[in-house]
Amino acid sequence: MKKYSIIIALVALLLSSCQSEGAPTQTFTDDLGRTVTLPAELTRIAPSGYPSQILLFTLAPDKMVGWAGRPKPNQAKYIKEQYTELPEFGSFFGKRGNLNSEALTASNAQLVVDFGEEKQGIREDLDKLQQKIGIPIVFIKGDLETMSSAYTKLGALLNCEDRAKALADFCNETIDYAATKSDLVQTPARIYLGDGNDGLEAVSATSVHGRVIQMIGAENIADIAKTQGNGGSTINGEQLLNWNPEIILINRPAAFEKSKQSAIFKSLDKPMYLVPNALYNWLGRPPSINQLMGIYWLGNLVYPDIYDADVRAKAKQFYKLFFDYQMSDEELNALLLN
Repeated sequence: MKKYSIIIALVALLLSSCQSEGAPTQTFTDDLGRTVTLPAELTRIAPSGYPSQILLFTLAPDKMVGWAGRPKPNQAKYIKEQYTELPEFGSFFGKRGNLNSEALTASNAQLVVDFGEEKQGIREDLDKLQQKIGIPIVFIKGDLETMSSAYTKLGALLNCEDRAKALADFCNETIDYAATKSDLVQTPARIYLGDGNDGLEAVSATSVHGRVIQMIGAENIADIAKTQGNGGSTINGEQLLNWNPEIILINRPAAFEKSKQSAIFKSLDKPMYLVPNALYNWLGRPPSINQLMGIYWLGNLVYPDIYDADVRAKAKQFYKLFFDYQMSDEELNALLLN
């Protein structure tokens, strides 16, 4: 079976090469300064991981040939069935690194897009991987504040500039909104963002997973090093009591219910909220465009007199624009219940 799979992968690679021979090409210099030769017309693109699949899917779903991680059943309702059935390749790097090279090759992808933070050694890693899989890879650098630029660059490369502009405009509008409103905050609210099964995995103030807290003008009290892949670090109850947050946010529904019964959280006697999660968590699981909604939600929650945008209206606009999904009032009621 293994030998048969290898033969299939080699045949797909040879077919791809034959189809590409003599075809027009273009060069693209990515955000690492790597100049990569690509087909002039790009119609089959693969993502390298979760952040890049969100970027690619929201921009050009018809050009995406598969997922790093296929949507789970509770996510699938936000995505049209024609896309949920695309193959899964796995992630190229990181904690979830589980690339299926055979599936990627069989997809006949013309290009792999990697998106996110520029980590140490990434240029060398991409060069080695590109040579191994035989498919060009480009890196687009970006985070929440520079998401609009990422859409603009990738939109130009994939010949979908109008779509990229619409998405970039929403990003810029939201980032500008946060910058303007956060300047009006006089005293930063002290916030704890908990992850893990019991809410005692503190999302670090230095992590992109909790970036929204600082962006709205509040303080993430977890001034600790990141020790886990989701930007968190396990703490004990004494540490949380010493921090004494004014507001508690919990990422996971099960942990939220557990924390409401916990003696530690009860002794703090502070407001506790479950972070909304519709397709993706609004504060940073994963750190991507979902955090845009986090700005509207958390800003309004913490500083209602300053952040005056209609969160429900923004949610409907966001899901329709980015995912072509019409969020209902009933869904919003459930999403914002806690």
